[in-house]
Amino acid sequence: MSTVERTEGIGRRLLVSAAAGLAPGLVLLLVELLLTQQIICTNQGFGCLGAWLLAFPLGLALGVGLAWLVLHRARVEQGWRIAILGPVAAWAIVRFLAGLPLPQSALFLLYGMLGYLVAGFVTAPRVAWPWRAGVGLLLLAAAVLPSLG
Repeated sequence: MSTVERTEGIGRRLLVSAAAGLAPGLVLLLVELLLTQQIICTNQGFGCLGAWLLAFPLGLALGVGLAWLVLHRARVEQGWRIAILGPVAAWAIVRFLAGLPLPQSALFLLYGMLGYLVAGFVTAPRVAWPWRAGVGLLLLAAAVLPSLG
């Protein structure tokens, strides 16, 4: 890198973040397909419980790793922050938007994209801290409010 520090535009950062958010959704869709079609586990009942309990956390970890790889290859500044915060933001969005009348496959992709988009905004170094804090607080409220009602 030259002596002039490279800065990225916020629009590019958010676009790449949303695209990277597709990776965890696609991996979780693949895991769900492998489990429901009984490709991973062919037993019925409790014999497959271990596969179900292990497959989703491992799939999520693989998806987060792939999202980080996309962010890294696109040279997004501090993409590791987006990759770590993305699933947390997606979980908060899932809690808030639960019950949308969309197919499960569309929901996995939508929640991943929105979560990583929000994570890209909250971790952007060129965005003023009050905006980042405000969006972070809205995300926290989205996660907590469904539990109160």
